[in-house]
Amino acid sequence: MPLATDKQSGLTAAMVRERLDYDLATGALTWRARLVVTRDDKTFNIKHAGNEAGCLCPRGYRYLKMRPYGMFAAGRLIWLHVTGEWPPHEIDHADGDPSNNAWANLRSATRSENGANRGRHKNNKSGYKGVSFSDSKGGWITQVALHKKVQKLGPFSTAEQAHAAYIDAATKLHGQFVRLK
Repeated sequence: MPLATDKQSGLTAAMVRERLDYDLATGALTWRARLVVTRDDKTFNIKHAGNEAGCLCPRGYRYLKMRPYGMFAAGRLIWLHVTGEWPPHEIDHADGDPSNNAWANLRSATRSENGANRGRHKNNKSGYKGVSFSDSKGGWITQVALHKKVQKLGPFSTAEQAHAAYIDAATKLHGQFVRLK
């Protein structure tokens, strides 16, 4: 099931609060018991009430289905639950752990800010985020991007020097969203 679009879904903060409890400290979303009107409500309460809502996907994010509104990322529903409004941008997990939905770990971020908080790529060979070796430049280079504008630095004689340049540039460009490792 594809993810629902927030505002077009018709789902409101009141509806989310009616269906889910949220623990600010732990980040746990749990299903609330339904008022038993039908047999389906009774079955739901037996199976789900008090249990953690949704499922963890392979990349670590939690998603849950809010019938009949669609599938939502837990972080977006938590933002709606706590603030009463849909988040203006993406939800960023400050510590980089997508399963940590504690309120102190969630923040609204543009796509570029969220990208700045990503860790080192799996195929990175230098051991440093943003650093690679360039045969054509004859040394280690680094690059930092903001809003699709790339700033290239180097070449440097060592990966450590390139990483120091990356730290300086990334900190200036990304501020609180910078992730250096």
